[in-house]
Amino acid sequence: MTTSKHAFYNPNPSKKTDVEDCVVRAYCKAFDAEWGDMVVLSTLFAMKDSRLLNDNKVIPKFLEYVGCVRHTVRATKGSKRPTADSLSRKRENKDKTFVCSVASHVVTVKNGKYYDTWDSGEKGIYYYYEVPQEAKDKVHELLKDPMIGLIKGAVEADGMFNTL
Repeated sequence: MTTSKHAFYNPNPSKKTDVEDCVVRAYCKAFDAEWGDMVVLSTLFAMKDSRLLNDNKVIPKFLEYVGCVRHTVRATKGSKRPTADSLSRKRENKDKTFVCSVASHVVTVKNGKYYDTWDSGEKGIYYYYEVPQEAKDKVHELLKDPMIGLIKGAVEADGMFNTL
């Protein structure tokens, strides 16, 4: 039996695991960013297309916008798709970061492990993006925009949502 390469990861400040925020969690790990920052940034990006941040059309657009490199997985009849687990085990990937789209889910593979709130490592990958340092740098530049802090601060402050 092989040892799992899964590492529990949940940057959601509530620590809830029944939240459909896999895209945000994956972005947080891939870009070394805070959950609230990535919610705001990816939501603002998605709004340009009148979509939500976890839309299958928005995820690739966002990743390509920041400079990630797409890898397509070709399904071959009779063979299984690669998984987050198999991608994490490849020796040449041990120092790399990938955001992977699997069946109805998104997960990050980073430095030889895959990070999630549950062990999603056996789900087949449909496509994945390699996250170079330049993409991480671009995300951090975008996060410096004062609008990100303003929106995040408004939500966190006692105000319009304090009765929730």
